[in-house]
Amino acid sequence: MDNTLLNQQLHLLKKAKGGPEMRGMQFLLALLSMVMLITSLVTLNLLFAGVFIALAVASFFSGQRMKHLDHAIKALDVGQALSCQATIQSNGDAQPTYTVQLQGRDAKQWQFECSALAWQPHIGTCELQVYYLDNVKWPVLAMAEQGVLVPDSKPRLLRSS
Repeated sequence: MDNTLLNQQLHLLKKAKGGPEMRGMQFLLALLSMVMLITSLVTLNLLFAGVFIALAVASFFSGQRMKHLDHAIKALDVGQALSCQATIQSNGDAQPTYTVQLQGRDAKQWQFECSALAWQPHIGTCELQVYYLDNVKWPVLAMAEQGVLVPDSKPRLLRSS
């Protein structure tokens, strides 16, 4: 098995950690949204209020995505790995996203949406290494032989035993 693609994805994942550039961009979005809020209150112009809402939403979701990336990178170093069966479905867009459903630790069944990083996962049932952190209840990273899957948002608990 050639792990070149997997190693490249792990390198990209660590590089996308949300270093100073990403944190700075999030701070800039939050700052601009506050400026738009103040401007809309002073001028009573709804256009500025609309821009404020758009920037605030972008700032919030970029922070959520960075949190999931940080969890995934930390799991590579200190996470607990568990081998499990998973079902992967494609959501079939031009930029495909995937729905992963897996049986996690303590017989809990999780589902999450993710994007594949420079690869196309096998659609159907496959074996994954799923990583957990002690302070996070849900799986923070899934790894197949060919690539890495990081949840885009908090995974949803389908069933707990």
